Amino acid sequence: MVLNLQHSLQMIQTTLQTAEFRDWALEILNKENEKEIEDRKKIHETRCKAVLDTQKQIDELTRMRYRELIGDDVFRRELKQLQSQLASLKQCRSETEDRADKWLDLTEKPLILLQMHVKPSFMVTWIPKRTY
Repeated sequence: MVLNLQHSLQMIQTTLQTAEFRDWALEILNKENEKEIEDRKKIHETRCKAVLDTQKQIDELTRMRYRELIGDDVFRRELKQLQSQLASLKQCRSETEDRADKWLDLTEKPLILLQMHVKPSFMVTWIPKRTY
């Protein structure tokens, strides 16, 4: 059983060192990276729009108060609610920005491992000594 495990580990290590595996793994990482970028971009755009919309509501609420269309009580109550909503939206937007850093950390490690453990097919590992 130990021999089978050692043989399996050796096979895995050999597989991990092939250029074909590296190319396959890089292709998958690239596809996932493109998907992540697109998803993150859409989320960020949506959250930015929500922040702008909420700020617009605060501005409109302020205009209504200046025009005396609403009283102080309504203004304060609505303003407090909108400010809370705005703070929450800004936090979500910030988390989306942090997501990019986390994704970079997550994908950087496999890239480094692939570069460390996979020898390019053109790399010569042993050069015989010339004798003249």
